[in-house]
Amino acid sequence: MNRNAVSFLLFIVAIDSILYSVAKSGLLGTAAPTYVSMTLVFLTFNTCVIYFLLQSVKKTEPELFIRHYRTSISMKLMTSCFYILVVVLADLPHANANATFFLIAYILQTATEVGFLFRKVNE
Repeated sequence: MNRNAVSFLLFIVAIDSILYSVAKSGLLGTAAPTYVSMTLVFLTFNTCVIYFLLQSVKKTEPELFIRHYRTSISMKLMTSCFYILVVVLADLPHANANATFFLIAYILQTATEVGFLFRKVNE
C-alpha cells in the first residue's frame, strides 16, 4: 500500500472518530442519531471501495478514469439514497437526527475522497 493510500485511510478514520464523538455527545441537536455506527461503517466502506477502485483505474487505464469516476459517484449516490430511506423508515422518531448525521458524514467523506483523488490525478 502506498503512502497516499495510508494517508487516506488515516484521514477517514480520524473523520469517523470525530463524527462518532460529536454524534454521541449530542452536539448535533436535541435528539441523538440512533444509527451512528452503521452509518459510519456504510459510508466508510463505500468511500474506501470507490477510492481504491479509482486509484487502480488511474494506474491501469488513465483514459477511462473520468468515466469510472462518474459511474462510481452515481452508484454511491443511489446506494446512499436507498440506505437513508431505510434508516428513516426504520426509525421515524429520530429521522431528522439520523438524516442530519448522514448528510454531514457523507459530505465530509466525499470531500476527503475527492481531495485525495484530485491529488493523485495531478501527480
